[in-house]
Amino acid sequence: LVVEVGDQIMYARFARLLVQKGAEVSWLCPPELVRLVGALGVKAMPSDQPVSLSCDFYIPSSALPLGFDLTWETLPSAPYVAAPAPRAPAARIGVMTAGNLNNLAGANRALGPDLGERLLELPGAMSLAPAATGARDFLDTADIIAGLDLVISIDTAVAHLAGAMGKPVWVLVPFVADWRWPEREPNPWYPTARIWRQGADLDWAPVVAAVEAQVRAGVA
Repeated sequence: LVVEVGDQIMYARFARLLVQKGAEVSWLCPPELVRLVGALGVKAMPSDQPVSLSCDFYIPSSALPLGFDLTWETLPSAPYVAAPAPRAPAARIGVMTAGNLNNLAGANRALGPDLGERLLELPGAMSLAPAATGARDFLDTADIIAGLDLVISIDTAVAHLAGAMGKPVWVLVPFVADWRWPEREPNPWYPTARIWRQGADLDWAPVVAAVEAQVRAGVA
């Protein structure tokens, strides 16, 4: 079973709403999310360890929106993740070119090495991959993102994290994109996100070229 970490970050906004309404919320999540989710006032528990839990209600995170009377217009979209220890990296743009390739959709979302390298060669760009930053988990990555001006990412958890923080994020999505990236502006989940959609030819090169041009023109 592959857990979509981006989904967990996206739906965590509803756990915070429940906490604000006085509920005691426990959240079973991947280990790399425990500190981030815990910072929302939720009892976060790592999913790779046995847990004993007594609760009045149980619900999958993806069903949480059903507990609120919501429309696209009333969806809670204010930033809900804050960095506890913001860093000031020398770079100004964070780049994520691939996510979890074990996910069936991961390879389709990822940029090839050559195109990914072009984005990393942009002025002031740095990779947000944990192997490059040394981040232990997503809370460490949030601290890094807090010091950036812009995040450029394919559809992966880093895009959700930047959006949850209210950070400007350019999200590169496939031609047949996930449902959370509808063709409407602003994005109802993340108002600070700008969506760059692949063309019907399924070629990432024009998307990367357009992003490069905008960054080099100073739009970012």
